[in-house]
Amino acid sequence: MKISCPECAHSAQIDPSRIPAAGAMVRCPKCTTRFRVSAPPPAAMNTAAEDLLVVCPACSHEQPLTPGCQRCGVIFARYRSRPARRVEPPSPRPRYAARPLFLWLGVPLLAALALFALFLPRFFPAMTFLPAQTVVPSPAAPSTAATMSATAQENSLLSTVLFQGIAAGFEHAVASDRHGMVWTWGENNSGQLASCKTGSANRPLPVRDKAGNRFGPVIQVASGTLYTLAVKTDGTVWIWGLKPGATPDENTSRSGRNGIWSGGPHNAILPTPIEGIDDAVAVAVWEGGRPVFIVLHADGTLSLFGDNSGQLPLLQPRRLPGLTEIIAISAGRREVALLKQDGTVWTWKGVELKSLSSDLLKQGPPLHRVEKLQQVVKVVAGESATLVVKDDGTVWGWGEYLYAQLPSGLILRDPKEPAQIPGLVDIVDLATPGCGYSNAGHFLAIDRKGQVWSWGFNQRGQLGQGSNEFDNARGAARIEGLVDITAVAAGGMFSLALRSDGTLWSWGKNSSGQLGNESGFDQSLPVRVTLPVGDGEGKP
Repeated sequence: MKISCPECAHSAQIDPSRIPAAGAMVRCPKCTTRFRVSAPPPAAMNTAAEDLLVVCPACSHEQPLTPGCQRCGVIFARYRSRPARRVEPPSPRPRYAARPLFLWLGVPLLAALALFALFLPRFFPAMTFLPAQTVVPSPAAPSTAATMSATAQENSLLSTVLFQGIAAGFEHAVASDRHGMVWTWGENNSGQLASCKTGSANRPLPVRDKAGNRFGPVIQVASGTLYTLAVKTDGTVWIWGLKPGATPDENTSRSGRNGIWSGGPHNAILPTPIEGIDDAVAVAVWEGGRPVFIVLHADGTLSLFGDNSGQLPLLQPRRLPGLTEIIAISAGRREVALLKQDGTVWTWKGVELKSLSSDLLKQGPPLHRVEKLQQVVKVVAGESATLVVKDDGTVWGWGEYLYAQLPSGLILRDPKEPAQIPGLVDIVDLATPGCGYSNAGHFLAIDRKGQVWSWGFNQRGQLGQGSNEFDNARGAARIEGLVDITAVAAGGMFSLALRSDGTLWSWGKNSSGQLGNESGFDQSLPVRVTLPVGDGEGKP
């Protein structure tokens, strides 16, 4: 194609196929004048026959012009020229393209991080990275290096506490870790926490003996309203809290926040051993009147000690005659329940403990066998009712604030005789508040899958169902989110659960920090108990 410059009439030959359909601006090589050249019409492009291609409509085979398809033999007459198939080259990139976002933001951010890492040890020397368990000794005081190293090792141990046993009092809780050491938290108005430094604690604190050493190892922990007890691995029984015969601290002027109260307890005793016991396996507290403590010995017999109108020495146990083959005990306000080796349940009324006589200590308590109950594996006596678990996983109970099912299928309230609790199957463990917890009748159960079920009163969210409606739940409901639970405990309008991984969870009333989550607010859903850090005795 021949084009001519409109200014100097200089002419030149160009390939018409290189001119875009919309035309193009060109420059004269002689006078440098710029002028527009339009694309020639398609008819002006004398396309040669050999440049024509044909596409088979049947198999899409593309080939030079022939009467039929060279692949499938179909006769066709659809042609198109090679220049029409030419693909236009992509337009060149703009001279001033937008720079990537990384160049504007990434580089300054990396520079800022580098400066922060450079000056971090100067302003925050505590965050300097040192090997684990390493303590830099002071040249001026070499004698303190060993003490600091021992403290660091103890702190490392405490920062990874895993629990294995729990118990709940009225407004305090007690737990043992996998080393057998004891931890307490919650109300401390009578020394239930074995500490004279605080009126309450909203996270676990380690229990120490009179010499200041960690208390343990233990095989069981128990609690009452104003007391805490533990059975050590050597079979001895220890008690701390309100001094027997004394009155609790009634100081209502304490001030604090988040469940922490200032001031210490009065009339309290630190962990004290009970004389003459070296083969205990469990201990329970009865508080229908003055407190009485019941000890289960390894040979299946029982002993009593406590403060009961002078009939019992305060901290000197008395063995009860006529009781043998007992493997579990539980004390409630209404009665004390015993489980024997043959799977039968025996009880004696709490009123008999309240009016304890010398005849009972000489002849033993008048036991009553609970008829229609056999093959029992777990027994729990509470403030208002008594529950048992059979070996088939069913739950049976009798007492107040309880909804049970008769054999006829009728739902019965406050059954006087054992009746099955509906809606519970494959249960392995139970919990309900012990004696002395007025209007605290709520119940917890664990099934074989590690799920927790709750029913009963719910004034402060102790059922863990996400609400704190006062109306009690008549039927058991599963607590969402709790899995792999191995043990539960019920206190005064609050609850505890122990997971198989050693963590603790709590919900319900939290006026004295008994939930152990460093808060003073009630929780209607399970929250995790704060793990101890440092030496476990730092300020919250």
